[in-house]
Amino acid sequence: MKRLLLIMPLIIGLLGFVAIAEEMEHDHSMHSMDHDSGKPASDKARCAYDGMMMKAEAMIKMKHDDETLYFCNEEQMKMFHKSPKKYLKKMMIGDLHVLMNTLTIKEYMDMMKSMGMAKMAKKADENDTHWVNIYLASKEPKPLSGIAIKVTAPSNKVSFKELKYDKMMKGFTGTVSILESGKHKLSAFLGLQGIEMP
Repeated sequence: MKRLLLIMPLIIGLLGFVAIAEEMEHDHSMHSMDHDSGKPASDKARCAYDGMMMKAEAMIKMKHDDETLYFCNEEQMKMFHKSPKKYLKKMMIGDLHVLMNTLTIKEYMDMMKSMGMAKMAKKADENDTHWVNIYLASKEPKPLSGIAIKVTAPSNKVSFKELKYDKMMKGFTGTVSILESGKHKLSAFLGLQGIEMP
């Protein structure tokens, strides 16, 4: 059977960086990590703040909505606690659990500095305002061949960005531009390899 590339749109509402926390409603389903991505491997966990994968025993744990979330450090846990939905979004596409972390460029640089990895930080384009990390939550994820991001501003201006696979983050990362105030629509197009059709 042929190996096909399957493209599926993931439509997620992303607000402008001015009032991201105040306008988004809380949704419990967006934080289900303990059984999906909390421990993708027996000894590893994903940080709910930025999606970085580390040894679970070296991470900070926090109970949130009756689930255990993991963080790289206490500062990231405190930031997440202030506005959970701002940093972590989760969607279901069929049987795929897709997670997305979004940080402002400043938050991303601060995160890299706090981890002692400032020199490894990816440079953003001049007008980019946010850093994005998208990954599958399953313990045995189907391989992603790529992810493209489409940002639709309140004025209906559209921009596209291709995310690159980041070995350190074990996800597809990149930066996007959200310059207008108000609600932005972020569409992530996932390419999956190895899908067999009858």
